[in-house]
Amino acid sequence: MRPFKLPGTDTRLIQHNNTVYKFKITSHSDSISDQNNVPCSAREVQVEIEKIIRVILRMNASAPLKTKHFVAYPSHKPWKVHSLIQFKRHGKILKTDPSVWILDIHPRADDASSSESLNEELSSSETGDKVDKIRQFTPTQSLSSKEKTNNAQKKS
Repeated sequence: MRPFKLPGTDTRLIQHNNTVYKFKITSHSDSISDQNNVPCSAREVQVEIEKIIRVILRMNASAPLKTKHFVAYPSHKPWKVHSLIQFKRHGKILKTDPSVWILDIHPRADDASSSESLNEELSSSETGDKVDKIRQFTPTQSLSSKEKTNNAQKKS
């Protein structure tokens, strides 16, 4: 997966199982206002944001999520065009989640070792050694207006 940008806003389409999700990752905090104030390496940022996304996809989490360096506040809002676009992978049509997930990322203000982190949450929710795979997704096809009309008529 392409590295996430902190500070700033990063929008991604992510495939999990047979569904494509839209994620918008933002960091509004003054303490992450420039690259020098990010509390960890770019690799750690990547790993921690991927863990947050996995928890959201598994548990449909909307409560704040803590990692070693960050607190993420997930929310979602309707993705207005989700029914107008279509994605394919290996010739199979994928579902499109009707929400845009918004992750507001803040650096942790408390001592990371003193409270439960996402690592414990992930460990308790995982079954066996299976790790969910998420992949950044690039749309391969969008529906033409004629296809949209035909699909809408088939659904009715």
